[in-house]
Amino acid sequence: MERKMNLGKLDFDIDEEERRQKEQKHYTWVENCKYYILEYCREGSLHGLKYLGQKRTFAEKIWWAISMIVSLYICTKLVLNAYQKWQNTPVIVSFATKDTPNWMIPFPAVTICPEIKAVPSKYNYTHFLGLKMKGETLSPIDEERFGYLSLACRRNTKHIDFAQVRLNSGQKEDIYSFLDWVQPDFFSTISHCQYMGYEENCTDLFTPIITDEGICYSFNILDRSQIFKPTVEHYKDFHRAKPSNWSIENGYSLDDTAITYPRRALYAGAIFSLEGVLTVKDEDLDYSCGSSIQGFKVEISHPGRLPRVRQQHFRIPLDQVVVAAINPSITTTANAIKRYPPKKRNCYFPNEKQLRYFVNYTQMDCQIECKTNHTLKRCGCVDFYMPREHDVQVCAEERINCIFESERNTCLPFKFTSKATSL
Repeated sequence: MERKMNLGKLDFDIDEEERRQKEQKHYTWVENCKYYILEYCREGSLHGLKYLGQKRTFAEKIWWAISMIVSLYICTKLVLNAYQKWQNTPVIVSFATKDTPNWMIPFPAVTICPEIKAVPSKYNYTHFLGLKMKGETLSPIDEERFGYLSLACRRNTKHIDFAQVRLNSGQKEDIYSFLDWVQPDFFSTISHCQYMGYEENCTDLFTPIITDEGICYSFNILDRSQIFKPTVEHYKDFHRAKPSNWSIENGYSLDDTAITYPRRALYAGAIFSLEGVLTVKDEDLDYSCGSSIQGFKVEISHPGRLPRVRQQHFRIPLDQVVVAAINPSITTTANAIKRYPPKKRNCYFPNEKQLRYFVNYTQMDCQIECKTNHTLKRCGCVDFYMPREHDVQVCAEERINCIFESERNTCLPFKFTSKATSL
């Protein structure tokens, strides 16, 4: 028994000696790398990797090597796809876990535009259009008024020759004064106004406003001081409304009561809607101005945006009852989104992008400003409905064709990519 123990001790001493000799031997960096790789493969916890470091057949090692490479490729591809998706659309839209009460959002702004731009008894546009088509010469004042009304009617005047009108400053008429004078009295055409089931005075609900359809009348829109900057020119008391604490970002103030402005959508249903009866006199119809479909155009928008009735509207034809149902959609954003640059989230918050004419940034107002700048650069003036500063002129009748050409060659409409989002 003692002899066997001595032999075991001798073998142990020999192994220790061999180990010390191996440690004293200087290996190249290639040999070191090979040694550590094999050791990692043998001792690693990844399944399949240890078989590469063991003494196995060449075919087995090839199989496990290919399996590991394919797995690594798939994992890398998935990670890159997730990273690319995060780079393109870092904002995730999810549905709220509870509904939003109606009273937390304002009733939408409703803008009504009559198709009749001019009462024939004041200015017969069809009559003067016929004279112009025959090549006859109009008086300077009629020539000027015909040009003004052609802007509001959006009449194609490409083949009509406009004379260079030269009037004294005392004779020259303002386009807004003329359109205001020649239009039919809106409050004599609308009656039986009701809101939230209560009858109200129509003059208290609607305010006149300049749009691309001429003079229109808006309900529940913000005051012009909350939409335009102070440098923008306005006509008389148009686009005036009650002061408001409501904003696009924050909504209503906590101090606001149920009766506030813009008016809240307190209840849902047809009986709590905005109602009115619109009438048109037969002698006021003029099919040469605007569309051949007489009646009214209506746009529904949120109160903080300038209406663009020509682009977004539905019609109220004559002798028909029209009912419009609204399904509001609210998108709220987390404060953490603001730390992402606009290029990544593909949108702007209202106070991030500064516009020249508008207080807050919205995509539609930005488009109007882009169109205004393009028209000003091309024609040296702007269309009558575009925002302008004091030193910018409204295009006269001889520049009508330039305005129409500018609309066809402007920067709008924009082309958005599929990854673009808005908040």
